[in-house]
Amino acid sequence: MDKKSKNPFYRPEKPGSALELIKWLIFEPVLLRQFERGLPRKETTAWILKSYPWICLLAISTYLLVSAIVVAFDLPLQFPEAFKTTVSGHWAEGDIYDNLFLWFFNTYNGLAGGLAFGLAGGLAFGLALGLAGGLAFGLAFGLAFGLALGLAFGLAGGLAFGLAFGLALGLAGGLAFGLAVGLAVGLAVGLAVGLAGGLAVGLAFGLAGGLSYSFGFWLGYFRFLFYPFYFPTCFFQADLTRNPYTRDGIIWLPFPFLAKKMVEKAWNEPDAGLAFAEFLFKYRPLQKKLAIRIVHEAIAATWYRFPLDPEVLRSPFLDEAQSRDSKGYLSSGWFKKLRKTRDSLVAAQKNSASRLKKEGMDLFFEALQEFREITLLQPEVYKRTYLTAIDRWVSECEKQLENLEVERKNVEPITYNPYRVGPPLCPNQPGEETFVGRDDLKETLSYRILGSQFMPTLFLQGQRRVGKTSLLNFLQELLGPRFLVVKIDLQSDEYSCVADCLEGFRREIMEKMDGNGLGEKLTEDLLQSWKAFKEFIGTTARNEEKKIVLALDEYEEFHKFVQKEGPAGIDLLKAMRNFFQHQNDVVLLFTGMYLFADLNDPEDSVRENEERPDFGKYFVHFHRVKVDYLKLPHAEKLIAKPYEGFNVSYPPELVDEIFRITAGHPELLQRIGSEMVLRANVEMKTAMTFEDLDEILETVVGRENPVVDQFWNGFCSTSMKKTVLAIIQGQRPSSDSDVVRLVDYGFILKENGNYRLRVPLFERWIEKFGKI
Repeated sequence: MDKKSKNPFYRPEKPGSALELIKWLIFEPVLLRQFERGLPRKETTAWILKSYPWICLLAISTYLLVSAIVVAFDLPLQFPEAFKTTVSGHWAEGDIYDNLFLWFFNTYNGLAGGLAFGLAGGLAFGLALGLAGGLAFGLAFGLAFGLALGLAFGLAGGLAFGLAFGLALGLAGGLAFGLAVGLAVGLAVGLAVGLAGGLAVGLAFGLAGGLSYSFGFWLGYFRFLFYPFYFPTCFFQADLTRNPYTRDGIIWLPFPFLAKKMVEKAWNEPDAGLAFAEFLFKYRPLQKKLAIRIVHEAIAATWYRFPLDPEVLRSPFLDEAQSRDSKGYLSSGWFKKLRKTRDSLVAAQKNSASRLKKEGMDLFFEALQEFREITLLQPEVYKRTYLTAIDRWVSECEKQLENLEVERKNVEPITYNPYRVGPPLCPNQPGEETFVGRDDLKETLSYRILGSQFMPTLFLQGQRRVGKTSLLNFLQELLGPRFLVVKIDLQSDEYSCVADCLEGFRREIMEKMDGNGLGEKLTEDLLQSWKAFKEFIGTTARNEEKKIVLALDEYEEFHKFVQKEGPAGIDLLKAMRNFFQHQNDVVLLFTGMYLFADLNDPEDSVRENEERPDFGKYFVHFHRVKVDYLKLPHAEKLIAKPYEGFNVSYPPELVDEIFRITAGHPELLQRIGSEMVLRANVEMKTAMTFEDLDEILETVVGRENPVVDQFWNGFCSTSMKKTVLAIIQGQRPSSDSDVVRLVDYGFILKENGNYRLRVPLFERWIEKFGKI
C-alpha cells in the first residue's frame, strides 16, 4: 500500500505532469514553492517547455470565449468610439460570420505575438530569476510570466481585461513576490499591448481601470469564481478528507458552518483530526487558526477516550499549536500545569506498592484539580472541550483512589511505610516526611550566600547515597522565596557536553519563571554559549530580584565534559571564574563525592607540560560544605517517629543499636526502617524487637546492597581494599596515603590510636562479600 492510499492528506514532492504543475500554480502555492527550491536550470527550462502547450490551450480558449462575447453582444456597435474604424466602420455591414472573420483578422496578431512573447519571457525571466535567487522562484515566475503573457496578449475588450487582471492578482496574492509581480505586470502590460494591436486603447484602459477592474480584482483576489463549486461540499459532503481546504491552498474567506463541522468531526475522529491539522499547518498557512482549533479539539477528544493514560498528555501537536500561536489562545501557565499533571501521573503509576501508588495518585489528583482551575480561565472556545475531558479524568481518578484505599488497607494493615530506598526524596511527594536533620546545612548555605559581598562558589561534598540530591531537591524550600534553585542531574543521558548543561539550566529557569517560550537555543560554540548564558542568567536575576543557585548534581560528569573540550575547556573555566568572582546575583553549586584535587587521575596519559582543565586551579575560592551522616536525634526521629500516627514502636535500646550499626548513614537507616515496617505489616505486630532487627539485616546487608558495594567496588582501588581489610583485621595499614584518603572521605575513624571502619554494617558486608 503506497503513501497516498494510507494518508488522504499526502501530497507528492514533485508534480506528475505539466498539467498538474499548472494546477499547483493556481491551487497549491506551498507545494510549488517547495518543489522549485534548488531546481536546476535545465529542469526549470524543461518544466516551462512542458507546461507551455497547456498555457497555449488556455490562452486560445480564453481568446475564443472573449471573441464570442464581443461578437454576440455587438460591442463595436455599442461603443464605436472605443474601437478602431477598421472594426467599428465595417461591423454593421456584415453578418455574424463576417464579423467573426473581421475580429480574428484584427486580433490574431496579438494572440500569436502574445503566445510567442509569453514563452520567451517565461524562459528568460524564469532562468534569470533562477540564477539570481538560487532558483528559488525561477520556475514559478517563469510559468506565471508565460501564463500571464500568453493569456494577456490574446485577450480583448474591457471585460477581458477586468477578468484577467482580477484573476492575476487572485493568484498572485498567495504566491511568492516574484510570482505576484510577474503575473500581475505580465497580464497588465501584455493585455495592453495586445489590445493596442487590434483595438482602441481607450476602451481597454477605460473599462479596465473602472468598474471591470474593481470587480475583476476582488473577484479574483478572493477567488469567488471557485466558491460556487465549493459550497455544495460545505453543506452536504464535508468531512475531514473532503472539504474545500484539501483542494485549494488559497482560501481567504470562511465558509458558513464549515469550521464548526470540521471541529465536530475532529472530536469524533481525533486521529483523522490531528492528521488534517498537520496538513493545514504544512500546506495551508491561511488556515492556521482552524488548524489550532482542530488540534485542541482532537487532543481533548483523545483525553476523553483514554482517561488516566499519561501518554495522551504528551502530544507534539500541542507544542506545535503553542509555538505557532502564542497570543490569544491557551496561556503558558496552562501548558505548565499540563506538564505538572502529566509528571504527577507518571510518578504515581511507577509505584507498585499500594500505599505509594495511593499517595502518588493523591498528588496527581491535586495537580489535576489545579489543571482544571486554570482551564476555567482559558478562552471559551477551548475551555468547554477540555473541561469535558478533564471532568472525566477527575471522575475516573476518584474511582481509582477509592480502590487504592481499600487495597492499601489490606496490604498495610498496621502502618503506612514512609521510607524510600534508592530514589532521592522530593518535596510534596511520598516519603518527604523522612527528610530530616539538614537544618544545619540550611544555615550554613544561607550564611555563605547572604553573608558574602560576592556570590560564592559552593561545593556540597559527601559520600554516595547520603542525601546530597535529596538536599538539592529541598533546597528551594530551605532557602525561601528570595532564591531560585535550578538543578540539573548530570547522570541523565540528556547531557553529553558543556553546551547541553548550559541549555539545560536555561530551559529550567524559563520553566520556573513561566516563560512564554524558550527562545533561541544556545549555539554549540562553547564560549559563545557561555557568553549568551551569562547574559541570560544575569538579566533574569535582576529582573526577578532573586539569587539564582545553579546546582550541578554529580558534577564529576561536568568535569569530564570540560576535559573533552581541550583548550576551549580551559578558556571556559577562566571565563566562569571571572564571572562568578565579580557578581552578586548567581551562585554556582557543585554537588558530588570527589574533591577537586582527586578529579584528575595522575595515571592518565597526557603529553608532558600539557595543561588540562583543573577545577582546583580555577575555583580556588570555593567553599566546601560537607553532607554527612545523620546525628543521633535525627536518626531516632527517622526510625521511631517518621510521622504523626506512626504505629510501630521500638524500645530505646533497639533504636540505639540501629544507630550504632549504621552510624547514622541515611540510606542504611531508610533500608532498615522500610524492612522493619514491612515485617510489622506482614507479622501483624506493632512492637519491634532485636530478633526482628536480626532477621531483616540478612536482607539489608545482602550482596546487592548498593551503598557498601559502591564504596568497595567504586571508590576503593586495589591498594585501598588491602588497607581496609588490614584495618578490619586489626593490622597496621601499610599505605599512609590510603589512610589519609579514607579519613578525608569519612569512611574510617581513628580511636585510641587505631583505625576502624566508621559504619559497622560496612565491615559486616566486606567480611562476607568483599573480594580483591
